[in-house]
Amino acid sequence: MMDIRSSAESQLDFSLLIQQNNLSLQNTEYTLDTDVTGFGFQVVDIPPSLPIHIGFGIGYAFIDQQIIPGLNNATMGGLYFTILARTELFAAQSWSSEVIFAYDYLTAEKSSETQKSRLRWNHFSAEANVNYFFTSYLSLRLGGVYGLLDAKLTGSGDNNTSLNLDAGEHLAAFASMGYHVADQQKLTITVQQGYYDRFIIQFQRTFY
Repeated sequence: MMDIRSSAESQLDFSLLIQQNNLSLQNTEYTLDTDVTGFGFQVVDIPPSLPIHIGFGIGYAFIDQQIIPGLNNATMGGLYFTILARTELFAAQSWSSEVIFAYDYLTAEKSSETQKSRLRWNHFSAEANVNYFFTSYLSLRLGGVYGLLDAKLTGSGDNNTSLNLDAGEHLAAFASMGYHVADQQKLTITVQQGYYDRFIIQFQRTFY
């Protein structure tokens, strides 16, 4: 694996993510139920002397959306990118807490002979969580998320249109169980409910 740490003393959290996301994108005219299945990876640099950890992610998403007649938007696919920053608030015995700020950009499209449709969105989120270790192998994470998600759905061809959409609400809560396979390896399953429903399976390993 290529060494992309900020220094020789830094740790590197590398994760593979599989996720299923469900949300409603809406404006005054439409409410579009939208399912997003994503596959990707995430890398977070952990320098020993700085409290803030910076990371990025990239992946591919398959989108299944409630169709607008003539727009050809039912199924689309494309890339998503993530930038994040996290910092630990406290750590004491079996407890710890952190906050995470993230920005996600997604672009997906579908083309036919007479119609091209594209969905793009910007998603800003702020998360606060608390972690509790039952044992050295099993942990529970609980928290809340405040998010701002705006999207644009465009069509060109037989149906030329441009729709500004958003997620409506901004709050979500989540619960996450982590199984620590070894000191530096972890499997996590997360369920989130709110403006952005999510189910995430994350395989994480820390490199030195």
